Amino acid sequence: MLLDKIIKIIKSNIEAARQAARDYERPFRKFEEFEEKQQQKEQQQERQQYEQQRGQQQRQQSSNSTAQDKEAAYYAALELSKGADYAQIKAAYKRLMKQYHPDRFHGQPEKQKAAQQVSQKLNEAYEYFSKKFNL
Repeated sequence: MLLDKIIKIIKSNIEAARQAARDYERPFRKFEEFEEKQQQKEQQQERQQYEQQRGQQQRQQSSNSTAQDKEAAYYAALELSKGADYAQIKAAYKRLMKQYHPDRFHGQPEKQKAAQQVSQKLNEAYEYFSKKFNL
């Protein structure tokens, strides 16, 4: 009987100690959970920043390549190799406009329409290079 009471007291003390330990650890667990959530938020923000920077870089690269593609198309429209100077561009423009001017195809509607499209491209290319060379 006495032994049973002692065992009962010891068991209740052990259970009380376990509960005290759980109560003691609870704030630490909450703090750890809070820290973990903060780390997750920071990682998510870093990922978003990285994705935004990556998107900006891709847009810049695509706009740079688009400008280079346009310039290459303008050189091709003027039948020039890339890097031609302004005098060559002007001479090519005049030569091609004489050749493809829509007024030369009066009475031939299909050819006149094609000549209008070509002359538009030539004008666009010449305007681009005039701006590029600040003239």
